[in-house]
Amino acid sequence: MTAGKDAIFTLGDSAKEYKSSSNTLDSLVDGVSIKLTSTTEANKPLIISIDTDTTETQNQVQAFLDAYNSLRETVAGMTATGSGSDSRGAFAGDASISALTSELSNMLRGTFGEQNMSKFGISADKDGKLKIDSKVLEEQLKNDPQTVAQFFNGNDGLIKSMDKSLDKYLSSSSGLLKGRQETARSPEDGTSTTKPKK
Repeated sequence: MTAGKDAIFTLGDSAKEYKSSSNTLDSLVDGVSIKLTSTTEANKPLIISIDTDTTETQNQVQAFLDAYNSLRETVAGMTATGSGSDSRGAFAGDASISALTSELSNMLRGTFGEQNMSKFGISADKDGKLKIDSKVLEEQLKNDPQTVAQFFNGNDGLIKSMDKSLDKYLSSSSGLLKGRQETARSPEDGTSTTKPKK
């Protein structure tokens, strides 16, 4: 039986030699695990290409777009005027609720982190529904992931700005929508949100 030997190798253009008792290197390059399987010939270095896996981030962006499209569709149904065979929404004619859609649309046309959605392949169709060019987003994630993160998740990014905007409509304690729902229920349960006159 032959005793095991430490792995000896160099990294990059440096002539500095590294030694490891393990063939798996987890701390040499941040976020990268390298497994040594064989020796290389002198003056024939092994070239390692590291690619960024963008799948998870793309899925998160798509989930955000799906949530936005769903919210927009819900608000449209709630404020529908009931023309033709379509049913009338519970908040038809309520300008305050209808303003939510306009506010969101204006926000999505804005800039966050000095960028707008089109840079990341996101656009809206004629009905205001968001869609994505996955190839454009993937390219941006590979070339400049920090800018993508800043646009969506920065302190002044899209998601935090949207949360602030939606809070006045959707807050469970004081949101405009909650107030409208309570007003709509009052005639049915015999209560009134208006104080009686003395």
